[in-house]
Amino acid sequence: MPKSEYHGARRSTIYALCDPETREIRYIGKTSRTLKQRLRQHLRDAEEGDKSRCSSYRLRWLRSLGAQPVIVSLLITSESFGIEMERATIKRFRELGYRLTNTTAGGEGNPGWCPPVEYRNRMSAVMKGKRHSEEARKNMRAAAKARGISEAARIAVTAHNKGRSLSPEHRAKLSAANKGKASRIGFKQSPEWVAGMRERMKGNKYSVGVSPSVETRVKIGAKSRARKRLQGYTLSAEHKAKISASLIGNTYSLGRHLTPEHKQAISRALLGSKKPRRSL
Repeated sequence: MPKSEYHGARRSTIYALCDPETREIRYIGKTSRTLKQRLRQHLRDAEEGDKSRCSSYRLRWLRSLGAQPVIVSLLITSESFGIEMERATIKRFRELGYRLTNTTAGGEGNPGWCPPVEYRNRMSAVMKGKRHSEEARKNMRAAAKARGISEAARIAVTAHNKGRSLSPEHRAKLSAANKGKASRIGFKQSPEWVAGMRERMKGNKYSVGVSPSVETRVKIGAKSRARKRLQGYTLSAEHKAKISASLIGNTYSLGRHLTPEHKQAISRALLGSKKPRRSL
């Protein structure tokens, strides 16, 4: 049987790198090559990493040794099970207390890898001030739409945010970040944006004109009563002053008279609602 095959399929070897003096296992990996070839690659990576000042835990450990590490085979499996077996082996040896230099949970990519603070700060400094091109943003938007959000992810986000309140510092940061943005009060969206939003809201159960269920109305009423909005609660003078200042110059502020066309549009939107409508 060829060395690269295992029961008729391509094989993978789960191996360990050991300290040449204590024989302590310090790294666990997977390879489809011979152990001698893989060891040479490790030593080459350590040498080249030293020239490029690479800070990988594994490479730093290799460079600190006075001799070549000892490489041993732990098990041989088919390539299809190699990733799973590598992760299981790393997990087991960590549970046993071995000081592994693996920075990930094993397998392809970087699962379980947490970049060090120095690395994150360096990447933050490099990326500051950079902006994606319009084409890149368009591609990212299309990819996100195609990917979507799973129902499990929606439930997890809802559970995480339920009952969560923002700290005063967080609110202050959001307020400062939004100042001067087009989404501020009084900004009028373009007709194209409005038409697109109207098209996207068609069939949306939360759109205007849909009557909430009895359960939803009960919940809304309970929350409103809890906030004392329906128990004669009045705004403080400071609150009223802030609202008044924010509405100055706002074309949608109180006292604005609606055009007949606007009234008809609101009337059409409210058709089918079970709530009583006030005359405009």
